[in-house]
Amino acid sequence: MESPRRESSASTSKSKKKKAKSKYKTLSRCDSIDWGDESALGDYEEEEESVVSRQTSSEIELKVVDDCSFSDINEYNKNWNANADYVDKLVWYKDRRILGIIVTVVVAFLVGCSVLYFSGGNETAENPNKEETFDATIKENIPDSNHIKADAPVYPLPPPPEIDHSVLQGGFDGTSLKPLSADDYQNIIEKITPDAGVLSNSDTPQSKAKAWLLEERTKYNVEVPVRVGVRYALVTLYYATNGDKWLNNTNWKSGHECLWNGVYCELDANNIVSVTYLNLVTNYLDGSIPEEVGYIETLRRIELGSNQLVGSIPQTFSRLSELRTISVSDNQLTGEIGTNIDGLTKLANLDLANNRFRGQVPHGLGGIPTLSYVRLSNNRFTGAFPTSFISLNNLHTLLIDNNAIGGTLPALIGMMETLVNLRLQQNDFYGELPNFSDATILETAHFDDNFFTGSLPEFGSQRLRELYLDKNSFTGAIPLSYGDHPKLQVLSARNNELNSAIPLSLASATNLRVLDLSYNKLSGELRESFSLLTELKQLYLNNNRLEGSFPSWLGSMKTLEIAHFNNNLFSGDLQLGYEFENLDNLKEFTIEVNEIVGIVPESVCDLLLDVLTADCWGNPAAVDCPCCTKCF
Repeated sequence: MESPRRESSASTSKSKKKKAKSKYKTLSRCDSIDWGDESALGDYEEEEESVVSRQTSSEIELKVVDDCSFSDINEYNKNWNANADYVDKLVWYKDRRILGIIVTVVVAFLVGCSVLYFSGGNETAENPNKEETFDATIKENIPDSNHIKADAPVYPLPPPPEIDHSVLQGGFDGTSLKPLSADDYQNIIEKITPDAGVLSNSDTPQSKAKAWLLEERTKYNVEVPVRVGVRYALVTLYYATNGDKWLNNTNWKSGHECLWNGVYCELDANNIVSVTYLNLVTNYLDGSIPEEVGYIETLRRIELGSNQLVGSIPQTFSRLSELRTISVSDNQLTGEIGTNIDGLTKLANLDLANNRFRGQVPHGLGGIPTLSYVRLSNNRFTGAFPTSFISLNNLHTLLIDNNAIGGTLPALIGMMETLVNLRLQQNDFYGELPNFSDATILETAHFDDNFFTGSLPEFGSQRLRELYLDKNSFTGAIPLSYGDHPKLQVLSARNNELNSAIPLSLASATNLRVLDLSYNKLSGELRESFSLLTELKQLYLNNNRLEGSFPSWLGSMKTLEIAHFNNNLFSGDLQLGYEFENLDNLKEFTIEVNEIVGIVPESVCDLLLDVLTADCWGNPAAVDCPCCTKCF
C-alpha cells in the first residue's frame, strides 16, 4: 500500500499533466510564464524533461524575474534578457546531460573491445558441435577442484661443457694467416649486419657493439675472423637486452668471451675454441633477440628463458645447424614460428612455452627426426594438430596445452610408442579421443578442458601416473581397465556426462592419490572395497546420483584430506564410526543435499575441519551438526 505522501505526490503529478495539456496555446509576450516548467515553452517538450529542468534551475541558482513587470523600457529589456539567458542555461544543461550519456556509452564500448582484444581472442578451428560448445560454456560456472597439477616435465640436459681455462689465459689464439686490420673488422661486421643505416646510428645495439669491438682491437689481438664475428654478435645481444642491468654480467666485454658469465665454450678436434652454449636464464634480459645471434654458428644450446624478451625469434636462427636446444620460455615473444626453426635437423629440445606466439604449429617440425621434447604451452597457436608429429620416432614429451588448437586428433597419435608425457588440455579439440593402447610407456596424459565426445579411451601403459579427462562431454561408463594401472596416482574425469556405476576395479588402483568423478551422472552404491585405496588423499564424488547408505568405512582411509559427497542421493542414518576420529589429515568434508539423517559426532567436530557442510538447516534439521561451517 502506498503512503499518503505518495498518493499526494501522484495526484499532484496528474494535475500537472492536465495543466500542461491546457498550456498548449499561443503565448503573448507579456503572459506570465513559469520558467521552471519548460512545457510552457511549447508542445514539443516532454513532462519528464520539464521536471529535470526544474531540478536544474534550482542547481544553478538563477533568480527568475517576470519580464512583464517593468516600469520602463530599459527595465523591460533587462528582465527579458535575464530570462533569455536562463533558458539558454536550461538548454545547455540538457545538452550536456545527453552528451554525457553518449560519451559514457562510447567509452564502455571501447573498453569492451579492448578487453576482447587483449584477452587473446584467437581464431580457433571450427567446431561443428555447437551444442557441446554451449554446454561447455555453462560448465564454466562449476568451481575447479582443489587438486593442483604437477609442473610440466622438463627436458634432461647434460651439464655445461667444461674447458681448461689455461687455454684462454694470456691473450687470444692466433691461427689466422695475418693480423686483422680495422678494415678487416669493418668487413666482418658488415657481413653480419649489412644495413649501413643501422651501423651508422649511434643509438642502435649494433653500432654500440661495433664501437666497442674496434676499441677492443687495440687491447686484444683477436686474429681469427670467426671469433671477431662471435664477439660482435654477443655484445650486440648485450646492448640489445640492456646488459648493464642484467642480474649477472660478470666479465662481459672484458677479456676472452669464454669467460663471460653464461657463455660456454668447447675445444674442437683441431683445438679451436668455439662458443657452443649460451645460458642467460633469469638474468633480467630486457629487449629483443638481435639477428646477429644467428651468426654464432657453433651454438648447440640457447637458453634465454624467464626474462623480459620481446619481438620474435630471429630468422637467422635457421643458420644454427648445430643447435640441439632452444629454450626461450617465460618471456613476451610474439610472431609465428616456421622456417627459422623447422629446418634445424639436429634439434632435440624446443621450449617456447609461456609467450605470445601465434599462427599454426608448423608441420615442418615433424620433419626433424631428432625432436624429443616439444613444449609450446600457454601461447596463442591456432589451426589443427600437426599430423606430421606422428612420424617423430624419438618424441617422448609433447606439451601444447592452453592454446587454441582445434579439430580432431589423428587416430595414429595413440600408436606413438615413444610418448611419455602428453598434454593437450585447454584447447579446442573435438570428436572422439583415440585409444592409446600402443603407447606403452605413457606416464602422463592430460586431455581436460576440450570438446571431446564419445566413450573414454583405453590406455595400455602400465606406467600411467596421471590421467586428466575433465571438462569434456564424454559419455557412457568408466572403463574397467582403469583399475589395471598399478602406478596411477591421479584420475580426474569431473564435469562430463558419465552415467554408469563406479567400477569396482578402480579399487585395484591402490596408488591413487586423487580421484575426481564429480559433476557427472554416476549412479549406484559406493562399495566398501574402495576402502582399499589407502593412499587416497582427495576424493570428489559430489554432484552425481550415487545412492544407498553413506559409507561408514570412510574412517579407515587415514590419508584422506578432502572428501566431497554432497549433492547425491545417499540415504539412511549417518553413521560415522569411531575410526573417523583418526582422520587427522582431513580438512574438507561435505555431505549436504542428500537424504541422510543423523548426528555429526563430537569426535568429528574435534578435527576442526576447514570445511564441514551438511543438511543442518531448519527445525528440526535433517542432520544435527553443531560445528558445521555451513548449513543447507
